[in-house]
Amino acid sequence: MDDIERRFLDGVAKGAMHEDLAASISEAMVNGTNGDLFPFLALARGCHAAAKANRQEGNTQAADFLHSMGQHLLSQAVDTLAGLMVLDVHLSGIARH
Repeated sequence: MDDIERRFLDGVAKGAMHEDLAASISEAMVNGTNGDLFPFLALARGCHAAAKANRQEGNTQAADFLHSMGQHLLSQAVDTLAGLMVLDVHLSGIARH
């Protein structure tokens, strides 16, 4: 996660996001991560770090956009976790009321 966050911050310093990070965000938002929470959490953390850096530089439009993307990725992580929990309950045979 630290490496991804550093790459987001490097993109802020250079004025452009790394293309592979942009592609990873797009892929995660559109197609999900097949039940893997790490990409959602790592990319969200990077988005929030980049949002903070942009806000400190006075670029509020980019900061707001990155913050929104980070929040969306976190909501997808929560949805994925909920799905995994439901699947676990179903497969373990736990009675639901």
